[in-house]
Amino acid sequence: MTPQECNARCGAVVDSLARHFAHASDDAMTPALARLRKNLIAQYAAAFPDARPADIGDLVDDIVSGVRSRRAEIVARGASAL
Repeated sequence: MTPQECNARCGAVVDSLARHFAHASDDAMTPALARLRKNLIAQYAAAFPDARPADIGDLVDDIVSGVRSRRAEIVARGASAL
């Protein structure tokens, strides 16, 4: 997979998760994203054992932040964004 393909896939996942959480409360979304963060860190660490943990954490934090930002855009635009 090329870096461009990886970025496209990550973008699609972020968008999908944001749409999933668009109608969820913050109280429901926050623990779900915390679990996602934990799982992604473990999966990236296993897939890239030579990567620095801080770099993996930064990558995963960008993904989680992207979900939150995209969800906020969807909520602000209403149902038409879905």
